[in-house]
Amino acid sequence: MFKKFFLLAMVLISSCTTQPKEEAIPQYFMPFILPIATTSSNIFIGATNNDERYKSGKLAISNTKKMLSADNNPKNYISKENEIYSDTQIIKIFESKIFLISKANNNLLILPLNKDNIDCQTNTQTLYNCKNSISHRLKNDPKNLELIKYNGTTYAFINYASEYIDILKIEPTKISFAKSISVSSVSPKNNVNYEVLKVQHNKDSIFILFKSYIKKHKIDYDENKESIHDTSKEYQSNITKIAISDIINNDYNKLETKNLSDLGIIDTKDLYVDDNKAWILNYNPSTIIQINLANFSIIKKVDICSSATMLATDSVKNVLVIPCFKDNIVQLYSLNELEIKNQANIKKQTPSYAAIDSVNNIILVSYFEEHMVGVFDMNLKLIKTLFSKAK
Repeated sequence: MFKKFFLLAMVLISSCTTQPKEEAIPQYFMPFILPIATTSSNIFIGATNNDERYKSGKLAISNTKKMLSADNNPKNYISKENEIYSDTQIIKIFESKIFLISKANNNLLILPLNKDNIDCQTNTQTLYNCKNSISHRLKNDPKNLELIKYNGTTYAFINYASEYIDILKIEPTKISFAKSISVSSVSPKNNVNYEVLKVQHNKDSIFILFKSYIKKHKIDYDENKESIHDTSKEYQSNITKIAISDIINNDYNKLETKNLSDLGIIDTKDLYVDDNKAWILNYNPSTIIQINLANFSIIKKVDICSSATMLATDSVKNVLVIPCFKDNIVQLYSLNELEIKNQANIKKQTPSYAAIDSVNNIILVSYFEEHMVGVFDMNLKLIKTLFSKAK
């Protein structure tokens, strides 16, 4: 099981350094599925070429109503032209555009949506031949993407497996670099490493969840006087709040930073915020903590399944979904009350990512190592499974 979790972690935090093989991906087969995004009528499912068996990853697009009414044969809910070569790590839908980040080449690609679908030249089935696409090369290891509208301009906040956040300005025909900020300047300490975990925003402010750690490098001796090298890390989790206007205008004098370790929150993983509260996923121990953003005090803390990978939320439906990779469990909570509503035990399916489609009242969960997607109703009752099992 450790091997399985390590494989998922490598997809989430690292980029490939060796060249993929030239084997074509079989039709209707998805490699390692991670991101899922939805519009009112379509589902976008991304898969990475993590084991480098194939030429590329894949982006598959399905009409939601057609998928729900069809049988389990993929050809009945995904057409050939809607299987596109792309090693897709991150998918976001924002203002009639789709934002895709590729794991293979650390690239941000933005495409307009026409009737909720990508307008591509289907004879090549590559995203870079899609009409009116714009792209931008990123640093290594992009982890998350947050999109913000400020004074009529869209900004992309991209954090990496490091202390840095890049801010890009999205214009109609180009993507331009605006600035890069580092959380080390927020909480400067000597001999400390930093890693940004998530950037989120509400109507007024940006929130940055980050972790700092000190490598101990301590040498002890056992009873036989053999040296034991302690290379463990001493973690500390932090959250920083800064007004959107201040960060765009380079005014960092009014930011607030809270050491979450003072609240017993040390091993943080994910973050969601609304106008008044934050939900923080803590990995060990496995908990969700609801925080009051006015004073950073704890409102509620609940225990959850272990090895949770992310938080999927929908404020309209008051729903929070958590996939737990090692436990093979998906849990459903009420978002505001943090009360568990249901749990799906999906044996040996390795759930890694969840998306909530509140328009069509479904929850989609990617099964990372099984190369499939589970489709559930809003009570976590399984409706069907998409794609073929692992080969």
